[in-house]
Amino acid sequence: IEPDPVTKNAVPSDVEKFVKARKYQDAIDLIDAKLKKTPKNVQLRYVKARLQIELRDFDGAKKTLIEITQQFPELPEPYNNLAAIAANQNRWIEARDFLELALKLRPSYSIAAANLGEVYVRLGAKAYEDAAANTQLNQRLYANRAKYLLNLLKPQSRGPNASNTPSTP
Repeated sequence: IEPDPVTKNAVPSDVEKFVKARKYQDAIDLIDAKLKKTPKNVQLRYVKARLQIELRDFDGAKKTLIEITQQFPELPEPYNNLAAIAANQNRWIEARDFLELALKLRPSYSIAAANLGEVYVRLGAKAYEDAAANTQLNQRLYANRAKYLLNLLKPQSRGPNASNTPSTP
């Protein structure tokens, strides 16, 4: 699942310098100082959450994103990023719920729609894996279907020898 990218929109140049230098913690410290002066600055909060994700501080990012959703419930982007965090932790139902919220807020939100498609594929594969684990009848069929679904998520090669036909289970 792909989180929204860190953008330059309304990012102060001093914060941007730290981000470009990959000094994410320094950027977060500066953002925190700026948020004390302008606590409702959603762009700064959003950049902070994305930097926390880069630092793999998923609990901190989740807290920051939830604060954004409480302050600005009309924004779909934090829900997409909450879904990315949940997906990173294999919490697919939670990821689905966040993405559905994002799409209710903005039905044309293509990143969230694509991420929801990936979540549905993973949920489908999990259902087949569970079915295969709980039965003798059709066990191989269910296991193959789960593998086939997960293969859909692998990056497609685009070289001159790339095949246009999908692999069979």
